[in-house]
Amino acid sequence: MATNHINFTEKTLAELPIPTDKRPMTYYDNGQPGLCIIVTYGGTKTYYFYTKFLGVPKRVKIGRVGVTKLVEARMKARELRTIADHGTDPGQERNEILRDMTLKQFFDTQ
Repeated sequence: MATNHINFTEKTLAELPIPTDKRPMTYYDNGQPGLCIIVTYGGTKTYYFYTKFLGVPKRVKIGRVGVTKLVEARMKARELRTIADHGTDPGQERNEILRDMTLKQFFDTQ
């Protein structure tokens, strides 16, 4: 995956190019450590929080660009950064929720 560091604004996010090959592009926010966007070949743009937790890369989905506002994504990334800094796996909460769900509940939330 190719990576780029840019200042996220609503305008720059709307103008992010769609990859011409099938490899997703990752863009990292200069304004909020850990916040990134992955743009797929199909044009989907999704916010993620990325960190290394206990030396293992972790990526936690925050939401889709256009559905989740940039301000909300930054706040969530800040929360997840705090969780990781306090020694807790930032993806643990979501994993626990998914583990306790039925299959029907899982597909209803997607």
